[in-house]
Amino acid sequence: MNEKLQSAITKVSLNQATFHDKSFTPSYINFLFGNNGCGKSTVAKVLKEKTDLQWDSGHTADDYLMLVYNEEFIQKNIASYGDMPGVFTISEQNAQVQKQIEDATANLGVAQSAFSDASTKLGEQEGLLKKQYETFQNICWEKTKDFRKAVEAALAGKKTKDGFAKALLQETSPKNFDEVSLIAMVEAAFSNDATTYPEMYKGDASTLPTSSILSKKIMSSSDSPFANFMRAINATDWVRQGHEEYHTSADGKCPYCQRDLPENFEEEIARCFDREYEADLSTLKSYKANYGNAINNMWRTYNSNLNNAYPKIKDELAAYAKLFETFKAKAEVNAQRFNEKIAHPDLVIEIEDLTSIIKELNDIIDAMNEKIRENNDIVNDRTKKQPQCKADVMHYLAFVLSDEIQKYRDSRSDLQKEIDKLTTEKNTANSNVKALRKTISDLRKNVVNTSAAVEGINTLLADTGFQGFFLREKEDTPNVYEVIRTETGKVAENLSEGERNFIAFLYFHQLVLGSLEADSVVRDKIVVIDDPVSSMDSSTLFVVGALVRDMIAICNPDYVTKEHPKDYIKQLFILTHNAFFHQEVTYNQEQHYRFVSFFEIVKIDNSSDVIPCIQKNRETPSIIENRNPIQNSYAALWDTYKEVSSPNTLVNVIRQILDYYFLQLCGYSGVDIKDIILKQHRKDFVKKLPDGTEDYSDLHMASSLLQYLCTSNDRISDGLNFIHASIDTDSCRRIFESIFRHMGQGQHFDMMMNRRL
Repeated sequence: MNEKLQSAITKVSLNQATFHDKSFTPSYINFLFGNNGCGKSTVAKVLKEKTDLQWDSGHTADDYLMLVYNEEFIQKNIASYGDMPGVFTISEQNAQVQKQIEDATANLGVAQSAFSDASTKLGEQEGLLKKQYETFQNICWEKTKDFRKAVEAALAGKKTKDGFAKALLQETSPKNFDEVSLIAMVEAAFSNDATTYPEMYKGDASTLPTSSILSKKIMSSSDSPFANFMRAINATDWVRQGHEEYHTSADGKCPYCQRDLPENFEEEIARCFDREYEADLSTLKSYKANYGNAINNMWRTYNSNLNNAYPKIKDELAAYAKLFETFKAKAEVNAQRFNEKIAHPDLVIEIEDLTSIIKELNDIIDAMNEKIRENNDIVNDRTKKQPQCKADVMHYLAFVLSDEIQKYRDSRSDLQKEIDKLTTEKNTANSNVKALRKTISDLRKNVVNTSAAVEGINTLLADTGFQGFFLREKEDTPNVYEVIRTETGKVAENLSEGERNFIAFLYFHQLVLGSLEADSVVRDKIVVIDDPVSSMDSSTLFVVGALVRDMIAICNPDYVTKEHPKDYIKQLFILTHNAFFHQEVTYNQEQHYRFVSFFEIVKIDNSSDVIPCIQKNRETPSIIENRNPIQNSYAALWDTYKEVSSPNTLVNVIRQILDYYFLQLCGYSGVDIKDIILKQHRKDFVKKLPDGTEDYSDLHMASSLLQYLCTSNDRISDGLNFIHASIDTDSCRRIFESIFRHMGQGQHFDMMMNRRL
């Protein structure tokens, strides 16, 4: 009895979903057929998870790369690129990376929006701050225009609005100064014409003599008749004065009446004024002289101060001059009062007190001398004094503008808080943008290079005659691909589910055949294919069928070719519910009993099972052989085609094969096929004869065969017989094969004819 060959997985135990303590023993190539819902996906899942599997002696699951094509593979490996129709990434890793990139890109958009919003608001607040600063500059500039002009030499580096405003804001010690004096200091420190000035002298009030004589009535005490007479008429002072002025020049005559004076007149006069009187009068005269001398000395002192005076103390000089005039006026009054006292010694008089005026004058002189000394100190050491002058100027300006400075600082503070907040938000957003950009950049570095796989896919599509589309790498976007419609040359905006699945399988095929990395070692693989032709049309179905047969050939331990020198597909599991696809990939595989197994997955009363499809050989019952669970009249028609010799039967079989395959399975219309064959490929069916004429017999034959597809509503089971006595069976077979090849189905023809692929 012949036995099955064991491969990597020697037993599959099933205890999931609707399977209960079930198992099956696979060989190299395993076909599992079952309707939807019977448990195919569960079997595929168990295989992928490598659970409940028994391995060939000496091997473990780690020795093999498990590749599973199913809906999960499609979802993980074919990912849309953003929202761009017809644009996608290939490979599970790339799909995962693309999802991460899309998430990061979405977050990047949020971060960029936050950055933009913060930047806009920050710009607005900075604009307000700038406007406030400009207003502040202008106010300070205009308000100090005259003073700044006067002290320009001390404002080096501060002669622009901006420089001046910044210096003001940096000033921390506002101080008030006398503006005139400050200007004078600056001129002294910076002007080449500046000079020193002598200090002013003060008057000394202590030099003014004092005496009580002014308040004493100076009178004679003589008791002579003449003295009594003079007192009686109150003429004592008049007589004394007239005698003093005129007695020496009167020559013995009275200066008033011109009469001769008595001989004893001088004696009588002398007798009228006693010694005390004379002493007091002498004291008075002496006091007047001393007082006058002191006043004259101070007058000369005060007056000399006005000569060569320091010109930068105009206000003080003005006050000084005014007070000096007052001093002189009062001194003149006092002189008059002294004269009055002397003329009338008996009068009691008071003189003006000059002490307070002298003090005021001296105080002014002290103030002026201080400024003079400041000027002289500066002039004598300009280099040392200039920095201080500059500092004092700014101190003073800061004092003058203190209200404006404080107002600006308050408003700036409020704005600055908002600016600082927005700056933090902007910087945070910018950091997020940079981080996300780096993340995206790093993620893109993790994208697997799939260009070789896509190149292989396009080559495969071209080699199989597929005309629906091809793949093209998106410009400037490595490893991102566009589906290009062959007919229009444009990106496919509406990629069908079947087309998407088809692309996924093509990529899967590339993974099976090799590796994504050029230098990677091709590992031994176990391939599981779960319903690969879901939603596919006939054209893609047959391409998939051809690729699966290619994998079968690699897995076949008896089949080694130049294309497949190594059987690196160690085991193959093909699960499907599509009878036609099953027939496509299992054709002529029943004979390989040793390494090919057929199974049917059934589900009864919600319990699933995997049943081996085997049978006893009719001729030799001891021999067990494979049984294909799918047998149909289509395969029988091809068997008939191979053996039939009757023209009538041959034509009928050909008609039925064309009808079933192209109309029922591929979905063509009879008109479409005639258009492709008889119009697009017309020249291939017209022969040029040696005499230059054209032979249309092949074209007519093709037209006759295809005519059935346009006129008949019958299908395979109708048993239609069309008698054409003149038909040439060899030509008929040749035309039949040409139709398949011109329709891009030559591979299917070769498969059904058991020709080696």
